[in-house]
Amino acid sequence: MPSADASDALDLPRIERLGEDAVLLRFGTGIDAASNARVHSFSRQLDTLRPPWLIDVVPAYASLALFVDATAWPENCDPQTEAIRWLGAQAFTESACVAARLVSIDVHYGGGSGPDLESVARHSHLAP
Repeated sequence: MPSADASDALDLPRIERLGEDAVLLRFGTGIDAASNARVHSFSRQLDTLRPPWLIDVVPAYASLALFVDATAWPENCDPQTEAIRWLGAQAFTESACVAARLVSIDVHYGGGSGPDLESVARHSHLAP
């Protein structure tokens, strides 16, 4: 990733080993929008960089699990240590944040939108 001005760079989250083949990035200890935004910003940037050792990126509310391909490094290297070292060398920025979008999905029940509602309710012993 291109180097970033110190004012643009994000502080790295707390990084922990996760099992034998992953690292966990913790962005906070509670549920808040700012932590979640950082999780998704890091996730998007990692998807863009897509280092060869990265098998999967799994975001949660305040953490991000990175699954590591142990075969991407020589046998005498610890994959988790190398992944953590790589993460520390990157310049992650807030600029990768994307505005959220709202998606509305209309839901209709019964009548012309669900002519089978009565029979499905009967079969399930439920009221329509």
